[in-house]
Amino acid sequence: MNAVALPRKLAQDSHSAAAPVAAPTLGRPPKSDTLRKAVDALAIVPTRQRIYPLARKLYNVLLYLAQRQGLENDTYRAALSEITNKANFHSRDLELIKNHLRQMNSTQVEWQSPTGDEGSRWDVSNLIAHASIDEPGQGRAITVEWSFAPNIKRELLNPKRFAQISLAFQSSLRSHASIALFEICSRYVDNPSRLTARNNWEWWRPVLTGIPESEASAYLKYKYFKRDVLTPTVAELNKVTDLQIEMIEHKEGRRIRELQFSVRRKDQSVLPFEERPDFDLALIGMAVRMGITQLTAENLQQKHGDILLKEALRVVTERLKAPRGSPVENVERYLAGVIKALAEKPPARAPGPDKTGRLQEKGIPDRKGLEARFREERRREARALFGDLDQAEQVNRIKRFESEFIAVAAPVIRRTYRKGGLEGPAIRAEFGRWLAEQTWGGDWDKPSAEELLELVVGPSA
Repeated sequence: MNAVALPRKLAQDSHSAAAPVAAPTLGRPPKSDTLRKAVDALAIVPTRQRIYPLARKLYNVLLYLAQRQGLENDTYRAALSEITNKANFHSRDLELIKNHLRQMNSTQVEWQSPTGDEGSRWDVSNLIAHASIDEPGQGRAITVEWSFAPNIKRELLNPKRFAQISLAFQSSLRSHASIALFEICSRYVDNPSRLTARNNWEWWRPVLTGIPESEASAYLKYKYFKRDVLTPTVAELNKVTDLQIEMIEHKEGRRIRELQFSVRRKDQSVLPFEERPDFDLALIGMAVRMGITQLTAENLQQKHGDILLKEALRVVTERLKAPRGSPVENVERYLAGVIKALAEKPPARAPGPDKTGRLQEKGIPDRKGLEARFREERRREARALFGDLDQAEQVNRIKRFESEFIAVAAPVIRRTYRKGGLEGPAIRAEFGRWLAEQTWGGDWDKPSAEELLELVVGPSA
């Protein structure tokens, strides 16, 4: 896998090694848990394979531990337990750890000087030069050894321009997009402008998703990229980190052309340190042994969490062991359907061994029914995202709703709103529609055939 480095304009006003660092304060992660990550390593763009979010977390932990051990060492060592604890992984599945180390060893990155007036230097290397795992036997700690290519080692371990990345908050993030945007915004939070660089929205697509452009067919339109990546990513960062982020869209005519983000640090009193879910690698290993790809398993874990994934894997295991019934033709698709059913109806028992394995065979509404269900889910999701905003932003959105919708609505709507505000069913429905249009654009209520299929069997891998 090849990757390109951070563009020049993103790196120009980054932290320098000489910049003062604020002392740790109550509610913020201690300085010892902060990685100084070189600016050139923030916006890695894959060209042939996806970047796994767990691999990105592990790479940051390896950088952090190597920085503590010192630039003078040729190789670095740490107990596997220390590495997994720093990454907040609940278990230590060696095969999965090895897979991530293999990926880092095969990930080629191009490094460029951040500003042209400082001279020109170009380097190419892999994320790590080598890795090995030492299993000394029962009762003794498993250790991991790794090294970095000599041409980039100094910049990685003693960077002149860097972002300060909190490992504590990083460990709470589930998606690659959230990790990548958290790193980039961490670079800007202490700058006077508190604004990231302004880039074409297509530039942000591979940087945030970790998906090569050759595989980005799902996000060729901005509305889908915003719906599936940008909106949930900003909501997650605002919920579980110490940063408050707002997306800024720049239009060219009626089309969104460029994106940037404003970022500020939250008040210490509202930092959500209780939001630190474990990531159970044993569940990923179980899914892989069933024939499910690691990427699919990680995506399901990121989206639905460990509890739902564990229950879905139990259901699928029972189905596969059942002596009777038609065979499961596609285990990945079946697992996605089961976990979708569990997420939508938590009290109900998930489809068990007596089912056929094709969840869509019974009880499917017609297309109009599916479209109505799609619109209702979009309105519900839009209201949930609205609920995640801070109070000031919620007030701002309500004022916009009043001026853009209520002010020009029929008299009966205006009277209803004056009497009950957003509480009445009719106004609540209209507000949900307005929020959905603001979130996903004017075509929010026109699902594609693929989106309707997802309502039945869950997202495909």
